[in-house]
Amino acid sequence: MGIRAEDTYVDFITQNRVYDYVIKGSTAKEKISGFQIKENLAIKFKEHTLLDQIVPLAAQGGIFDLIKVDYVTSDLGPLRAQMTAEAQKVIKQKEEAYGKLGVKLTPESISAENFDAFQPFEAYNSYKAYETGTVDENYRTVERRKNSTFFFEALVPGKFDVVLTPIGLEPHVQCTYYLRVKYHVNSHTTVVVPEKKP
Repeated sequence: MGIRAEDTYVDFITQNRVYDYVIKGSTAKEKISGFQIKENLAIKFKEHTLLDQIVPLAAQGGIFDLIKVDYVTSDLGPLRAQMTAEAQKVIKQKEEAYGKLGVKLTPESISAENFDAFQPFEAYNSYKAYETGTVDENYRTVERRKNSTFFFEALVPGKFDVVLTPIGLEPHVQCTYYLRVKYHVNSHTTVVVPEKKP
């Protein structure tokens, strides 16, 4: 698959005792039955399609838990610069729009600036796809196990002034840039007073 040995790492997490019960008559006595070693296997890869091959191979080796997938982004500097430039354009456009209403805005300071990057795992929500009926409380109920599943919910584009690269169906790292400018407002208002007739 093109994954080099140096792109894998086995992280030793813990070694703990495992207890079990020995039944003797009406007594269940706890005793040590062994030890359990827990390790995490970290794999670094560039093509996200490799995950579909890694998971079944890991299962063959007795590894069944996929903890998380981190998306490593190393080019956030140029992206932040691009987003800053776009935010400045938006601010200028809003200043001009308010100017057409007779409101002159004089910038005083930047009161808030924030750049964020969101990993795809932060955008997953869970849901349970079932409806259950009801029975009288006089009945003893035996319920079946109901599975939860997850879905990717990207940031809502309508909450932003500009979206540079709209996200499609596939999860990606999502970045946001927030800029707030403090202004001094000089408004020019014309008041029309009707003439009084004697």
